[in-house]
Amino acid sequence: MPEFIPQTPASASGVRFFNWPGAGEEISETLKMTHACVIPPGASIIHVGGQAAIKGDGTVPADLTEEIREAFSHIELSLREAGLTGSSEEVWACVYKVRTYHANTDAGFGLTLHGVLIEYFSKNRPLFTGVDVFKLLRPELHLEIEVEAFLPNTQA
Repeated sequence: MPEFIPQTPASASGVRFFNWPGAGEEISETLKMTHACVIPPGASIIHVGGQAAIKGDGTVPADLTEEIREAFSHIELSLREAGLTGSSEEVWACVYKVRTYHANTDAGFGLTLHGVLIEYFSKNRPLFTGVDVFKLLRPELHLEIEVEAFLPNTQA
């Protein structure tokens, strides 16, 4: 159910797409996108598309730190649906690339973002790119996050 199997050459090649249950599947259907994909062969790679802090009820947290944490929770849900298992720390240890897009931010945004990043990346040091953009999907959003992770052979 959480796996989306498109009728495209991607399916025949073993590329798999995943959405987290509930709101994730609804967003996927509405926006015609998926939240993560695994690319074979060799090292299986998980690509998680842009995640924002839009909660299941459609709201965005008013507090910036909570907004960032909500976006990261959507990423972890997507990573788990794509096959990563274990503790939260073990899941985030498989992330090797992070890309953030920011809008409507002030001078303190970078420090706030960094504070949350170190909560999730205590043992690894992923590649990181931060990009300021004109606007995001909704005006109350401050960031959208993409990640890439590897699927360990024991979980592939």
